[in-house]
Amino acid sequence: MGLRFTVCCRLFVTAEPASVMSFDRPLTRPLRLAFAALTLSVLFSIGGQLLMKWAAIRTLGVAPDWTLLAPLMLALFVYSLGVVNWMIAVRELPLSIAYPITSLNYVGILAGSHYWFGETITPLRAVGVALVFCGVLMVALRAPGAQSAAAAVRETAR
Repeated sequence: MGLRFTVCCRLFVTAEPASVMSFDRPLTRPLRLAFAALTLSVLFSIGGQLLMKWAAIRTLGVAPDWTLLAPLMLALFVYSLGVVNWMIAVRELPLSIAYPITSLNYVGILAGSHYWFGETITPLRAVGVALVFCGVLMVALRAPGAQSAAAAVRETAR
């Protein structure tokens, strides 16, 4: 019996026998690419949003000028890369699995806005984002006796 890796509910990676895995068979190459595209979509979306904030801050207290358009164009380009990766991801993944994972944008935006713009993270906001993150884990991970996310993906591909 071979070993495969899975993410456990205790939030660490462990090696378990294949018979108790949430994935009953390995993910196919198109599904691995779809999950990679979904990850890139989240990262590009976070980057695009943070760049849009940066572009907006640059316009404060200055007269409108064409040079202010370059940062906005960069932000929109990066955000568009997220949209393209999103389209690649949802070709293979069910929307009911892919869309909740995009809520990880909340975590990235919270961290990025604190790091780059000095925005305050209140305890209540941190708890709210942590609850969103836990909700994503509940969607993405398999509950005992339930169909795994990967199995749902494979079922819809048939």
